[in-house]
Amino acid sequence: MAHIDALRINLSKYDSQELLSVVDIISDYTKLYPEHYPIYFDLPFPKNKTRISDFNVDNNCVLKSKIYTIVKNQTNLLSNQLSLNANKFQHVQNTLFYGDGEGSFTVIKKSENEIEVVANNTFKIKKGKSILIGFVQTSEWDSIIRKLGDTFYDVTYLLSFVEKASDILNFKASLNNNSCRVIPKFETPDSVDNSQEILEVSEGAFIARGDLAFTIPTDRLLNAVERITQQVKSGKELIFATDILTSLDHQMFPNRADLFDFLYIQNLNATGIVFGGIKNFFYDKIDSEIVNTLNRKTQFVKER
Repeated sequence: MAHIDALRINLSKYDSQELLSVVDIISDYTKLYPEHYPIYFDLPFPKNKTRISDFNVDNNCVLKSKIYTIVKNQTNLLSNQLSLNANKFQHVQNTLFYGDGEGSFTVIKKSENEIEVVANNTFKIKKGKSILIGFVQTSEWDSIIRKLGDTFYDVTYLLSFVEKASDILNFKASLNNNSCRVIPKFETPDSVDNSQEILEVSEGAFIARGDLAFTIPTDRLLNAVERITQQVKSGKELIFATDILTSLDHQMFPNRADLFDFLYIQNLNATGIVFGGIKNFFYDKIDSEIVNTLNRKTQFVKER
């Protein structure tokens, strides 16, 4: 991975106990390789998506036109039930998207504890993926934040669903580590409305256009992205993500959509682009094809 500039480690899919173990593993890695790439921790803080904690469906597959029931934090699920890590259901729209849009449901009826839905398409379902029914306020992170601050120095934190400047200031105070940088992910209308004050107390902006597209009407999306990018001052980071250049996973040259998306991001003077591709970095073997794919993507970016 000679052309990669940094590692983004996504901690959003782990529960609190798993996270404490993952922190130890990453700490061992940084000690073993002191000249490691700069690390960016992607945290589900101060809020997280409502994620699937369990389900009871046929062969891990949701079937088009079939009816399912979404419940909160429940075990011993009945057939065709999906359990989310939600304390309450909020902002329930008529259409609920799964993951990054791989699937969706239409709401039939809803109550305080259950939502009955019908699947709009057939798709595989996984624990840890999200169904966007509001957000979860993180409540078990104090000890994890303290451990991160005590363990890692000179790293960057990417915070999820930041909506106001106090989210950044409270995190920095909890971290108690002045050598670390904090970059908010802009994913909601409130974050866009409060972008100026948020950027004043942070080290840059992370434009998460995938989630932003779910929470902001399409006719406002372009203006929202450009508003934020224009407010990022010189010397601060401007990072974009939404699986850009995925066509280079299997092609030698990007398709037209990826190419023009990249040119648009380049025109906005981005300082960094996030690539997907490596899952469970510290657990799975990284084969040569993954390395070659990532090198091909980064080489394409650097040559342009």
